[in-house]
Amino acid sequence: SSEQPIILLTDNDAGAKKVFNAVKHNSISNPTINSNPTINSNHDFYPVNNNLFLVKTPHIPSKKDTTIEDMFDPFQRCENQLLGTRTFARSNDFDQSEFYGKPEYAEKVIAKNFAQVNFDGFKPLLDRLVNAINHNVKIVSHI
Repeated sequence: SSEQPIILLTDNDAGAKKVFNAVKHNSISNPTINSNPTINSNHDFYPVNNNLFLVKTPHIPSKKDTTIEDMFDPFQRCENQLLGTRTFARSNDFDQSEFYGKPEYAEKVIAKNFAQVNFDGFKPLLDRLVNAINHNVKIVSHI
């Protein structure tokens, strides 16, 4: 079989707990790899089933509870970016006259300033994706 990997990429925060629980209850992974993702666990990937893997945003030095936005350079992170007078809201429920969310951060901060954005902080996350892909190659080659 030449199955390509399917990778679920998720933030490593409370919003992902439902995903973590689904992985725990549906995983038939190799017992040598921790298949119980939690916010505190920091494995590169979690095999779920055959070619399905979960990859979480990695811990960063200042916190374990991370989101994809935390991979940006500290000066470019959403908490440090104003859109007019509005500040970034991490929750999905906010007053749009005072706050902005992920879509506006992506479109009006990152995309608008793409040439100046430092993506170096994404290397650990990209390494995790590569490790999951390489693990899948090993599995497929033994079938």
